[in-house]
Amino acid sequence: MPTAPIRRGARHRRARLARPRVFCDNPAQAPLEFVESAPPKGCTIAISSGLSRVPGRGFCAHSAAESGRDGFAKSLALELGPLGIRVTVVAPGLTLTDATAWQPQVAKEAATRRTPLRRNGQPEDVAAAVLALASDDARFITGTYLPVSGGIQML
Repeated sequence: MPTAPIRRGARHRRARLARPRVFCDNPAQAPLEFVESAPPKGCTIAISSGLSRVPGRGFCAHSAAESGRDGFAKSLALELGPLGIRVTVVAPGLTLTDATAWQPQVAKEAATRRTPLRRNGQPEDVAAAVLALASDDARFITGTYLPVSGGIQML
């Protein structure tokens, strides 16, 4: 519980209408504001990127942003754990979606050769990991970073 009152300005009211969010009047109070509106139990699963841990050339901003998301999720796990809320991160490797359609085929084939499972990810692979972490079978898992990358991040 917060020990100091949280300001309730116009920006705060607008932010509360636009959930999910990572925004508040005072960034230091972000986890505490989230706790105020969070359900008493449940889980939050952030979708990050394998580039948050293994950056790639040309992805500097993306890698930095995703690393920030990972750190924020770990901090939330500490803040929300006492309320029974689990927070985890799923970090896909190269997954064949509209977002990766622009990448040259040669780059996708190179990623396939580096991946121990010798294939690129599919959206269903990421969905299966999210479903597993959201299930009651994962009720004692929080603060974790789960790469869904076919093993490329272990190398």
